[in-house]
Amino acid sequence: MGKFEDGSWSAGPGGTYRTRVQQLLNANSGMTPDQAYAQALHEARQAASGGPTGSTRVGVTPNQQAQIDASNRNADLQYQVGMAGINAQIAAENNRHAEVMANLQQQALFHADDVRLREQQNAENERHSRALESLQHEATMMQQTLEQMREANAIQLEQMREGNAIQLQQGEQAFQDWQSRQGFRMQMLSSALSNPWLQQLAGMTPPPGQAGAAVGGANISNLISQILQPYNPNAPGGQGGGPEMFQQAGGGTPTPQIVNPSWSQWQGWNPFQRAAYRTNIEALGPGAWQAEQQNVMGQFLAQGGNPNITQMQRAAATPEQQIGQEMTANVFGQTGPQWAAEQQKAWSQAQAPQVRQNLQGIGA
Repeated sequence: MGKFEDGSWSAGPGGTYRTRVQQLLNANSGMTPDQAYAQALHEARQAASGGPTGSTRVGVTPNQQAQIDASNRNADLQYQVGMAGINAQIAAENNRHAEVMANLQQQALFHADDVRLREQQNAENERHSRALESLQHEATMMQQTLEQMREANAIQLEQMREGNAIQLQQGEQAFQDWQSRQGFRMQMLSSALSNPWLQQLAGMTPPPGQAGAAVGGANISNLISQILQPYNPNAPGGQGGGPEMFQQAGGGTPTPQIVNPSWSQWQGWNPFQRAAYRTNIEALGPGAWQAEQQNVMGQFLAQGGNPNITQMQRAAATPEQQIGQEMTANVFGQTGPQWAAEQQKAWSQAQAPQVRQNLQGIGA
């Protein structure tokens, strides 16, 4: 790569960068002209945008660098071929000029006409000068074309860097979004597995033959499957295209699985089935169980359901069955202590006539 007569490395539209390119080349012996062009161009763009210069930049891929290198080599080859042709024409012109001048000298000796010799020599010198100027102009234009091609490649290289930086930024944002979704999913799973019904049954197991059929749905397993999925940078949106927790088989619209039991079905479920039912709903996220509880309570009331039991039923119930009775109270919007107080009040009211009768019998 040759310099121009003024010592610059560019005479094309990119002449704005000539001084900085020269400074970089002088200060960095290991820097190539291509690297100097790219650095000067980057600094100019940073200055134009008000950004800092000399900051860490995203590089290009080996394939991108190979593309630019190949383009520069092609530009150099075109320049070398063109200059070889021009140099050959210059040599031919010089040879022609020398021959013409030699012939003129011989003719002058033969004719002994010095005036005519000088006229012919002046005419030949003028023609030769014009021919050399034309060839030198072609050489200059070819050199400028080479510099413009190199500068265009430097601009393309910088655009590649900027594109890679944008892609990297988008990739980082997609990964952060995925991490946020995964964190939310973990919170959902932890909340679902920490619901009070499961906690009440901790350490208990259904008696042999009383486990009951599976109820609820696949929300928990779907949620766990989503949590276990590795990050996929090629997926839309960085991972699955959005924060959906549950996908149908083969993809498609997310479909939460909710099983609404009837009052009759509910009475047939043991506490472990009821806990599984609630856990499946809790896996849908915050507020899902509250909404389902209101819905189911309305259905149960419409079907004649209520959480009331007799005092004998409470006394005869096993610990698991007592938990199941309180689960029913929860579905009807009552906490365990609230329900217990209501039941005790109802039992007392039911016993009041018998107590009065007994007291009357004692008085008689």
